[in-house]
Amino acid sequence: MPDNKIIPLQTSRKYTPINSEQLVTPEYAQGLESLGNYDRGLRGGVDQRYLRGANQSGIQQIGNAVARSIPSVIAKMGEGFAGTVSLISEAAKAPFTGKMDWDAAFDSPFMKAFSDLEQAAENQFPIYGSQKYLEGNLAQKLWTTSFWTQDVADGLEFLASAYLPGTQLSKVGKA
Repeated sequence: MPDNKIIPLQTSRKYTPINSEQLVTPEYAQGLESLGNYDRGLRGGVDQRYLRGANQSGIQQIGNAVARSIPSVIAKMGEGFAGTVSLISEAAKAPFTGKMDWDAAFDSPFMKAFSDLEQAAENQFPIYGSQKYLEGNLAQKLWTTSFWTQDVADGLEFLASAYLPGTQLSKVGKA
């Protein structure tokens, strides 16, 4: 009687486990109803992250960064405002309840709504990184469009979301 013992994938010397989120099998690729513009050339054994990064031009990345910057700034400002209101609300309740509910202060439905808005903008206007951006060191990343349209743009969006309310509050204080 043959030994039909199943060898776990992690201990097998013949096979190496792969991350199924990064590698697309031919069966999966055939099952996709529609592929995006950045999935041209999708085939089994191709890392989809690198493929999308290679198929998205620098101009497309810049366009998507500009298109999603306004919703992102609004979402970041909304999250900050909702967090402040929620924190004040929880702090006001604390003397009556005898404890400060930090989870409720920072996980409010309003903060989630603004976070979802920012995520929707990122999904609608994606920016895919090249292999150099995803695996490179800082010096290599500086020379990619992905770095400027993702990391630098996100930092500028954050600064704008802090600066705009600050200027308005300073005007109120002077009046």
